[in-house]
Amino acid sequence: MRPSATRACLAAALAVACTLPASAAEGERSAPDPATAPRTTIAVGSATLAPCPGDPDYYCGTLRRALDPSGVVPGSVDVAYRWLLHSQRTEPARGTLVGIVGGPGYGSTGSASRFREMFGPLLETRDLLTVDARGTGNSGAIVCEPLQSAAVVTAEDVGACGRQLGERAELYGAQLASADMAAILDALGVHQVDLYGESYGTFAAQVFAGNHPERVRTIVLDGVYDALSADPWYAAGPEGLRNAYRLACQRSPPCSGDPIERLAAVLGTLRANPAAAPPVRRGAVRGPLTPSDLAFVSNIAAEYPLVFVEFDAALRAYAHRDTAPLVRIVDEAYSYASGTAGEKADEYSMGQMVATSCADLPQAYDMHLPPAERPAAFAAAVTARSAATPDLYAPFSLREWLQSPPDWSFAALCLSWPVASPRHPQGQLLPPAARMPDVPALLLTGDLDTVTTIGEGEETARRFARAQRVVVPNAAHVVALYGAPACTAGIVRNFIASGGGPVAADCVATMQSPARLLPKFATRVADVAPAVMAGARAAELAAAAAALYTVADAVQRERFLGQANGAGLRGGGFRSERRGALRLEALRWTADLAVGGSATIDAGTGVVSSRLELAGVARGSVSIAWQMTGPQGLATIEGTINGRHVNATMPAP
Repeated sequence: MRPSATRACLAAALAVACTLPASAAEGERSAPDPATAPRTTIAVGSATLAPCPGDPDYYCGTLRRALDPSGVVPGSVDVAYRWLLHSQRTEPARGTLVGIVGGPGYGSTGSASRFREMFGPLLETRDLLTVDARGTGNSGAIVCEPLQSAAVVTAEDVGACGRQLGERAELYGAQLASADMAAILDALGVHQVDLYGESYGTFAAQVFAGNHPERVRTIVLDGVYDALSADPWYAAGPEGLRNAYRLACQRSPPCSGDPIERLAAVLGTLRANPAAAPPVRRGAVRGPLTPSDLAFVSNIAAEYPLVFVEFDAALRAYAHRDTAPLVRIVDEAYSYASGTAGEKADEYSMGQMVATSCADLPQAYDMHLPPAERPAAFAAAVTARSAATPDLYAPFSLREWLQSPPDWSFAALCLSWPVASPRHPQGQLLPPAARMPDVPALLLTGDLDTVTTIGEGEETARRFARAQRVVVPNAAHVVALYGAPACTAGIVRNFIASGGGPVAADCVATMQSPARLLPKFATRVADVAPAVMAGARAAELAAAAAALYTVADAVQRERFLGQANGAGLRGGGFRSERRGALRLEALRWTADLAVGGSATIDAGTGVVSSRLELAGVARGSVSIAWQMTGPQGLATIEGTINGRHVNATMPAP
């Protein structure tokens, strides 16, 4: 359950730029005197809140909670939260919105501004609450080393974290976090809330709703995990993953055939001759490319849609002995998606991620067993499951899938975690016989989501008697929060404002354009499909197209991966002079063309403008422009190549 706020935001970057009357049944609460806000402390319920440092629009508070409600383990945790007052303060608040961010490991207060943007006009009459769950953000973020700093998570580091926490290891489950939130609502004098969760936040929201059903007015789950699934293999995921890659291919003109069959062919090559595989970097370790590396890459596409753009073309290149594109994708996956990717514990706590996961998630081995005995039990479970459903993770074997980093494949994550005491049984999320409350529920999923798939959303929807389901074409993981797309954010707002009435979701059909899959990787300019211009020579038009792919390769990595400096696929490099402004230095996408110059990205329009100098097999100067967002249009390429004027077009990358 690894997805993060940061990475979901990167996923949303590939999207298009990313009110009904309130119900009188919501209940009212008196607002503080506007004259006292926003620069002094305020009283809300029995809590006294102070303006948050650096952002006086918000008020910050903490509530001291016993770490162990049973009192056996001593200590406490100050649970931090942020409160945003409704803007029309001459009237009492009509309700309270609660936003829960993904992870686990992230604190929700760090995304308060994103919730504010998504909820928009609802905040005129409603207050907003975000809470850092125990062990995250400003609520005593767990710091476990070497786990927090590890480039690649291992079961050994997870076990070491559990031993560092000792008796506290079992005290970070979602049920305890939901009790903390309920206590904060009590302190604020809030009886009932409209609850929104994204990614892992959907899991936490379901746990809160199941433990405190009377406190939920409506619930919105965006990028839906099935919190009550008992399946330790996450079988809903593989089919959704295969479907996502096939849909992305079907919707992109350069792609044809079955990308899963092409992936299977490359896996067959790796299995047949593992010693011949090229080396890849897994953090500080280098070793031959394996099927498990490709399982990891295929799994992360919903948060790193650049994988969708390049993976199939990289597989086709590998089949023709051009290994560089696939090796780079794997290297980038380990750099940007494995471990904490360099985040500090108060930004993202890997310790809290594993503590929560090992407290709550179903396991394929008995968590009552001592850690030393679990590997044998797990091996037996893997053998049995492989025999029963050998194609569960096709085209990967079960073992290949499970050998990818455990913070993504999950099933082996908790092999070394301490045994929980009977006071806090592992996997206990709800009271006995509890179920999801009979409240209006809205469940949102992107149909290219490889993390929380359509099938998982459908299963979760069956747990709510009044569920409404929205599937967004061409969208990946989390569809409403990041960038607050007008369509899906509007659906969320209208659902809440109407008290869970029927939603109009027609806008999702055109909300997001298909991913623009790369037609192919090429080692030489002569192998690149030329741009289009009447009367021009193919050699110059192929060089024009190669120049476009070269600058686009750098632009996509700066925008979608946040790379400030990067190496070219086949040499040279680029650097970011500021966000959205790149300098290219002899950058090589093909081996025989070096591209220098500059490129800028307009953050508002998504238009890229570049001025480039070409050297190598072709020489000249060109200006290239295209729009990264929206329906695929045409890129324009104008200038001089090999002494000939070029004014060409081609599909925008």
